[in-house]
Amino acid sequence: MNITVSHPGQHEDSFKPTVALSLIAALATAYLLNKRSRPQPPSPWVILPGIGHLLRFAKDPVDQLRVLRKQYGDVFKVYMGTMPVVFINGYDVVHEVLHVRGAEFSQRPQTFITDRLADHKGLLNTSGHVWTEQKLNIVKTLHKLTAAGGLLERYMETALNNLADNFNCLIQKGEGGQVDVAPVLKRSVCSISFAMAYGRQLDLDSDLLLSYTKMIEQLLG
Repeated sequence: MNITVSHPGQHEDSFKPTVALSLIAALATAYLLNKRSRPQPPSPWVILPGIGHLLRFAKDPVDQLRVLRKQYGDVFKVYMGTMPVVFINGYDVVHEVLHVRGAEFSQRPQTFITDRLADHKGLLNTSGHVWTEQKLNIVKTLHKLTAAGGLLERYMETALNNLADNFNCLIQKGEGGQVDVAPVLKRSVCSISFAMAYGRQLDLDSDLLLSYTKMIEQLLG
């Protein structure tokens, strides 16, 4: 009986190029199959593994989107990490996608926010009959809130009275006839939205309303 003993390094040397070639072949096959299955929007060709095109949007994402639109047209694709995201621009394209062919694009994508944080709840994270049911419930609730004599009318009346009182105080404290009313207006609007969301109205000078207003300003940029 003949026994052949080989050096471990020989297997390692032959294993590395085999794995590399297999990986390249698998990626190339997946790419070709994806290309053949359906046409894809144009996309920047440099895609970093696991990162995609995220580095392009690190500083000024809005400006980068303008550059990509100028380069690739009204429809283009970028990779946010490993997730492909298609951007559409222009009235004609948006009208076709949302109105003319709305049924084809009504499904929400599977994301970390949808799966883990939102648990497939809310208008932004649901599709199909679940979305329809939630929309109907929201519309009915808004109709009740906005009806004559409803909660919204009372919230707005209270907010306007508080706003008038604050304006009078600002005018009395104003120097040289110049008064900055923007902060009071912002808090007044936020007091109404807070009351609509949480069922109670806050005083314009309350710490909770100040924090709430600051948070809304940060979210809206």
